[in-house]
Amino acid sequence: MHWILLISLCLNSVNVPVEENGSAGNTTPPAKVAGPSSPQRRPGEETKARPTPARRTAAAALALVPGVLVAGGGHWILGDTPGAKKIAVLKGAGLATFVVGFLPILYSNASDKVMHASYPVVIGGFGLFAMATLADLYGAVFSGRPPGTAPAFVPSLELEQHWMHVSDDQFAYDQFWHVGLTGRIGGARLRGDFFHSPADGNTRMAVEAAWRFLGPRPRNAEDPGPEQNPDRDGSFLELSAGLIRHEFLPERFLVTTPECFLLGRMDLRRMHPSLVGSFAELGAGWGMEFTDFRDVDGRLDRSQLLLFQVAYGLYLGSGERSGEVKLFYDHRPDDWAGGAQGVLGFFGLRGRFYFSRHWGVDWLAERGTATRVMLGAVFRY
Repeated sequence: MHWILLISLCLNSVNVPVEENGSAGNTTPPAKVAGPSSPQRRPGEETKARPTPARRTAAAALALVPGVLVAGGGHWILGDTPGAKKIAVLKGAGLATFVVGFLPILYSNASDKVMHASYPVVIGGFGLFAMATLADLYGAVFSGRPPGTAPAFVPSLELEQHWMHVSDDQFAYDQFWHVGLTGRIGGARLRGDFFHSPADGNTRMAVEAAWRFLGPRPRNAEDPGPEQNPDRDGSFLELSAGLIRHEFLPERFLVTTPECFLLGRMDLRRMHPSLVGSFAELGAGWGMEFTDFRDVDGRLDRSQLLLFQVAYGLYLGSGERSGEVKLFYDHRPDDWAGGAQGVLGFFGLRGRFYFSRHWGVDWLAERGTATRVMLGAVFRY
């Protein structure tokens, strides 16, 4: 992780000046400020010296390595006691949740009856603990100067096209072409995906319908734009239902998966000011997988799927030139990347950045028992 500390040191060595407010005809002497790089502050807010690059680097190092055990160590080094306490509480809650879920598994010798009830609790505890560690690292590196803000608007239409490479020892496929289309009207969202491997004909089609209970929606013409709402919040809560049809032509079997999923995102500015520009996601769901072996007569093979996802991400840029990147864990062994080992899912990194109002780039990397990499272009309207 030495590269993280190097990036932190380089970022902290850059001193960005902040413009002062004033007018040409104003003869009143300006108020005393700490320097050209001091941020504007609200009345009554305590003035604190900006941490030095060396101190930020030490805070990042403490948050990254011993921070797994020392809750909020990065914020403590920066003198942000309230932030350190909040991270300590979050990490403690995650650890306690993990223990509550793991003990029944341990004392039942991993009984299937216990696993179904306890495993979501274990994953949730792990997710909270990991989020707290990454939040401490983010606050140590980016506190006071976030790398970006929430998206300026939610598009009504998105069209995606990707090249995808999958490296899996169990199957012969590797190169795929993908096209995806998403449409939104108010809180409703409808999405379709099509994957195809020209080499062996492996094909996957998926359709998904969702409803957003909370959070940003496509703007109407009369709604205020991003210039009138600089403190945007990307938090949302969304329920989706989908159907996946994956056909393995050379292997002669077909997998059909109906599923439902509840996903929530919270902008961490709601938790503490040092975390402005970052967000956390938590999702859970359930699915049924039906496998039809073409050369075998009889009933379809059925299996249940526990769907769970945790993610930590940050926003990049602002306005029309903006995007996001997130690190995530997805608990499903049936996807392209498969399960990492045993009952685990897979880990991934996903990002999207728009260079203009309409055009952007999208990328994805996942690792489980297999590896998946995607790179493509996105058009939004």
